[in-house]
Amino acid sequence: MKIAVVGAGAMGALFAARMAAGGLAVTLVDVDPVRIAQIAADGLRASVAGQALCSDTLCVAPATLGSGQDLIVLFTKFAALRPALTQACHALAPDGIVAVLANGLDAAGQLDGLVPAERLVIGVTDVAADLRNGIAHSDGSGVVKLGMGDPASSARPCGRVAAWLERAGFAVSQQADIRTAVWEKVAFNAGFNALATLADACVRDLDNEPGRRIVGSVLDEVAAVAKAAGVPFDLGSVRARVDAAFALQGGHRPSMAQDRRAGRRTEIEAINGAVAACAQRLGMAAPVNRTLTDLVLLTGG
Repeated sequence: MKIAVVGAGAMGALFAARMAAGGLAVTLVDVDPVRIAQIAADGLRASVAGQALCSDTLCVAPATLGSGQDLIVLFTKFAALRPALTQACHALAPDGIVAVLANGLDAAGQLDGLVPAERLVIGVTDVAADLRNGIAHSDGSGVVKLGMGDPASSARPCGRVAAWLERAGFAVSQQADIRTAVWEKVAFNAGFNALATLADACVRDLDNEPGRRIVGSVLDEVAAVAKAAGVPFDLGSVRARVDAAFALQGGHRPSMAQDRRAGRRTEIEAINGAVAACAQRLGMAAPVNRTLTDLVLLTGG
């Protein structure tokens, strides 16, 4: 079994490290020569609930990824999904599966024409990770939700990916319609990411009256847009996850805020901006998400 994890950031490194610890043959793929050299020198390192993981997992450039990969997992930024798979798909086995675990709406649309829908698995997760000094740190909590890019397809590819992730120690839930999980994850991210980016804050810094008021307004808007788009959406469940994050992940710096600190372009247009754009297409207003999007773009994108 050959698995390639594309994107050696915090989440990609965490998942690759746990897969390797579970006995799976994993190769990391990245376009950053500095990150590739770091992993070559130090090994792939992660810390899960205080337990150190280290392996000799290789990190390679896309062009040098070996052929016959049974699974390619994309952990890139949303805008990089299509370029990343374009560079790596030469290595996919004839019956290989592509799994996308990335923020944003309509990942399947981003990959249209590159992989058959019946072999595309869409996933979301509330597993949190931070990359510090080259080491992916996680408290180990969270669930991975998986569903087929085409809900009418056989669920067998989804089941195979679920089995591999469970072998790596992840809690996995297979979904008949992944759209709900995608929209609820976007709501969660929209609530925290833009605000943390603008305030240069960790989750605990938003746990106050103005912070909770803004996060709540974002969630209300996303729920309304999802409902108008015909996507089942459990606002109570998302609010419970937000409360859990405030209680348990106070020290976590959301990924968008990490990107801003590192001087990288954020994913604001794939998260809050995507909600605002969908609202506009439906003839609705989403003023809080639109304003947060504009503020992040105004302050550096």
